[in-house]
Amino acid sequence: AEITSLALREAEPFTLHSILDLAVNTDEDQLARFLHEELPVRFAQRIRMLEALPNWQEKSSIASVRQMYVMSFKELRLADPGQPKQFQTRLRSIKQRHSQTNLLVNGFRHYVEEDKLKLSDINAWLDNFFSLRVSTNLLISHYLHLVAGATPSSMQGANLSFEPDDNPYATLIDQHCSPARIARHAAHLVTRMCKLRYGVAPRITVMD
Repeated sequence: AEITSLALREAEPFTLHSILDLAVNTDEDQLARFLHEELPVRFAQRIRMLEALPNWQEKSSIASVRQMYVMSFKELRLADPGQPKQFQTRLRSIKQRHSQTNLLVNGFRHYVEEDKLKLSDINAWLDNFFSLRVSTNLLISHYLHLVAGATPSSMQGANLSFEPDDNPYATLIDQHCSPARIARHAAHLVTRMCKLRYGVAPRITVMD
């Protein structure tokens, strides 16, 4: 009943500006309280999205992801942001659990095989679902980095043979993020993959 109730509640809208504002202008306690208040609403909405899929109970991967969100919802409702260590442990557990969300792809493969949903509808649903995850995952990761005392400049690029000054894929909000640097990183990886697979690679020029 609580999941249904919160799923009907309008979540605080997230924009790039509001996410940056939350990350930069709130302290650890404020961000913890915000996550405790808003994450259950968003999890409830995703549970509702999953339950709206046809015969979702018969798709083990979809049922598994739904149960994952139900578990995370319940854990968050019982967590106390006023107990920082407990709350941080809970968020780390949820973040790890939600790394399995890609299981959804297998469930939708069955819908395609059964001709239950159009491919365009599936793509739209997945785009919406995973887009909703971006802002919340980013804030969770940022909060956990924040309480650990990490900053963008301290995120060293371990195991990188290029641009070792910092990790271009650090999962936290960095006001000094360089899109060009990330693009060069990606170009480097693509070039290496092409050479390994095909023996040649197109020349990629990143304009800053």
